[in-house]
Amino acid sequence: MRRAFIEMRGKGLVPGPPKSRAGKRTIGIPPSVVQAVRVYLAEHSGPGSLVFTGPKGGPLRRGNFNKLVRWKESVAKLGLVGVTFHDLRHTGNVLAARSGVSTRDLMARMGHDSMQAAI
Repeated sequence: MRRAFIEMRGKGLVPGPPKSRAGKRTIGIPPSVVQAVRVYLAEHSGPGSLVFTGPKGGPLRRGNFNKLVRWKESVAKLGLVGVTFHDLRHTGNVLAARSGVSTRDLMARMGHDSMQAAI
């Protein structure tokens, strides 16, 4: 799906378009992950449903994500104290850059409109 959730005063989180043109992109997901998501959705909801939800089944709010998923405890168990969820995005992009992809490919992967943002 090509949508993002936007926080609107008085309405909470509502679906809307991504922040930029570049936010409308196709991302690569390993086949094993796609299969796991399909199984999860078949068991817990259906096509088009959210994979990660808050306590009431709605989208996760940025402000309570870490608490709800017990992020600090999870990364501590892995010996990754101090790693943030957003660090995963940066790590993936660094690994992609090291593999030799072009700046344009990195921009597309990250959803950036400018080279400055990608670099």
